[in-house]
Amino acid sequence: MASQRGAPLVDAFSEDAAVRRPALVFLVVSAWTVGGLWLDSRVGGTGQFALGVLTAGVLAAVLCFQPSTVRVQALAVVAIATLGEVVGSLIWGLYGYRLENLPAFVPPGHGLVYLGGLALAALARGRPNALLGASAGGALVWGIAGITVLPASDVVGAVGCAFLIGVLAWTRRTVYAGVFVVVAGLELYGTALGTWTWEAAVPGLGLSQGNPPSGAASGYVVFDVVALALVARLSGVGASLRSRRVPNAGPAASLLLESARAPGGHSQDSWPRRSGRGGKVPRIVSRTRILAFLTAALCAAAVALPAAAGPRRADAGSGEVAIFYYPWYSTPLRDGRWAHWYVEQEGAPVLSTPYFPSRGLYSSSNAKIVAAQMREIAAAGVDTVVVSWWGFDSPEHERLSLVAQAAKRQGLAVAVHVEPYHARTPARAAEDIARLHMEGGHTDFYVYDGDRDPAADWASALAPLDDVRIFGHTALVGRAKASGFDGLYTYDVVTWNGALFKRLCTQAHTAGLLCAPSVGPGYDARLATRHDVVRPRQQGVTYDRMWKTAIRADADLVTITSYNEWQEGTQIEPARLQVGRPSYEGAWGKNGVAAQRAYLAATSAWIARLRAAARQ
Repeated sequence: MASQRGAPLVDAFSEDAAVRRPALVFLVVSAWTVGGLWLDSRVGGTGQFALGVLTAGVLAAVLCFQPSTVRVQALAVVAIATLGEVVGSLIWGLYGYRLENLPAFVPPGHGLVYLGGLALAALARGRPNALLGASAGGALVWGIAGITVLPASDVVGAVGCAFLIGVLAWTRRTVYAGVFVVVAGLELYGTALGTWTWEAAVPGLGLSQGNPPSGAASGYVVFDVVALALVARLSGVGASLRSRRVPNAGPAASLLLESARAPGGHSQDSWPRRSGRGGKVPRIVSRTRILAFLTAALCAAAVALPAAAGPRRADAGSGEVAIFYYPWYSTPLRDGRWAHWYVEQEGAPVLSTPYFPSRGLYSSSNAKIVAAQMREIAAAGVDTVVVSWWGFDSPEHERLSLVAQAAKRQGLAVAVHVEPYHARTPARAAEDIARLHMEGGHTDFYVYDGDRDPAADWASALAPLDDVRIFGHTALVGRAKASGFDGLYTYDVVTWNGALFKRLCTQAHTAGLLCAPSVGPGYDARLATRHDVVRPRQQGVTYDRMWKTAIRADADLVTITSYNEWQEGTQIEPARLQVGRPSYEGAWGKNGVAAQRAYLAATSAWIARLRAAARQ
C-alpha cells in the first residue's frame, strides 16, 4: 500500500490513461485559449498582465503532470517561440497585438499550444495517417484559396503552407500535424477578436499575406522543430557526459537518451508514459525550475507593457498634423472629361475606387466642393493640407491657388506634395520648390519617392534653398540625411506600418531630422492599379492601431494618408453606402449618416489625444 501511495497521480489512471490524459490536456488548452483571448479583448494593460500570470500558472500546472521529456520540450518551445515573437512582431512588424506590445500571456501560451498539438497527436496515435492527411489537405486547400478566391491575396501563406506540407511529408511527425490544427484554430479566433492583426504585406518585401496567413502554422512548426532538435541534442550530449562519469547512469539518463533518438523526444508521437521510478524527474526540469523559467519569460514579455494602456504617453512631439490632399478629379460637365474617377479595363470604363464618395463623383475645380472639403479638414483639427502637385503645366498646379484660398479661409496652412512628374530631377525639383516658395509663399514641401535619385544629387540641389522645410519620402534615415532633406515621411500605409514608427523617429532625431510618420485607414487599389495587396480597414481598427503607434513615436508631426486618394482606398473623406461596394458601415459601431463621417470623427478624436499627450 505504501508503494501505491507514493506513485505519481497519473498511475491512478486505468489502462486507458494514455487516452484520458491527452484528452484532458487538449480540453484544458482549448478552453483556456478561447476564454483567455476573449477576456484579453476586454481588459487593458494591467488585466493583460494578470492574464499572463494566470496563463503561466495553467502551463505550470499542466507541466507538473507531464514526463520530464515533455517538460523540457515545452519550455524550449516557450524560449524559441518568444524570441520569434520579439523578432516577428516588435522588430519586423509582420503582425501586431492590439495594445502594440508583446502580451504577457504569449510566452506561456506557446507552451500550451505545443502541449495541445502533442495531445492531439497522442489521441490520433491509432490513425496517424488520418491526422497527417487531414492537416496536409487543410493546408493545401487554405494555401491555394489564399492566392485564388479569398478576398485578400496571401502569397506568404501559400509559401508557408507548402513548407508545412513538406515537413509533414518528410518527417511523418503527427505532433506537427496536431500543432497545425491547434494553431489554425488559434489564428482564426485571435484575428477575429482583433487580439492581433497581420499586416497586409511583409514589411520591406512587399509580399502579400492574409489575416491570418494560411501558412501561419508553419512558423509554429519551425519553432517546434528548432526547439525539439535542440532538446534532443542537448539531452543526448548531457546523457553521454553523465554516462562517462557514472558507469550505471540510472533511469533518468536512460530516459534522456531515449528522447535523443528522435526530434520529438521519443520514437513515435504517442503520449509519453510515466511510471514510478522510471519517471523520476531530473533536476533540470523540477517543478520549482518550471515556475522560475515561466517567471523569467513573463518578465521578458513585460518589457513591452509600458505601452500597453493605449495612447497615454507624453512623448507625442508638437501635436502638429498634416493630411495629403488630391485636387486631380475632373468631370465632363465641369472640365470636359473624366480624370481619376475611371480606368479602362478590357476596353470598358470602370470606376477606379472600391468606395463611393458621399458627394458623388465631383470635380476638384468646383470651388464649393473644395471649400466644403477644407471646412471638414479644419473641423477635424488638421493643421496643414499637403496638396498633390505634378508640375507647373499640370491641372493640379492650376487648382493649387483655389485650394490655398479655401484653406486660408479655414485657418489651414498649405504644403506642396512634389510628385514624380515627367522629367523630375533633383535639380528641377529644387528650382520648382524655390519658385513655389517665392510665388505662393509655401514653406513646407514633401518630395514623393525621394529614394529614386542619388542622394548626392539631392544634397547638391537642395543646399541653396532657405526658409523651407523639405521632407523626403523614405524610411531610410541615413539616406534622408545624405540627401539634405530636413525630415522624412513614410506615406505608404501598407509596407511601412506602425511597428516602425518609434524606431524610425528615434533614428531620425539622432540624425537631426524631423520625423513625420504617416497613418491611414487602409489600402485597396485593386481596381485602379491591379495591385493585389490589400490592407483591410477592419471597421476602424487599422486606423486606430496606426494612430496609437504614431502617438508613441515622439513624432514631430503626424501625416495622414489620405483625405481623398479614392483610387488607393486610403481616403477618410465621407463615403456613402452603395450596393456592391464597401462602405464605412460598422466602423466604430456607427451606421447610416454617422458611418459616412466616421473616419473624420475618429481623426478629430485622435488629434485631440495627440495634442493632450503633447501638452503633458
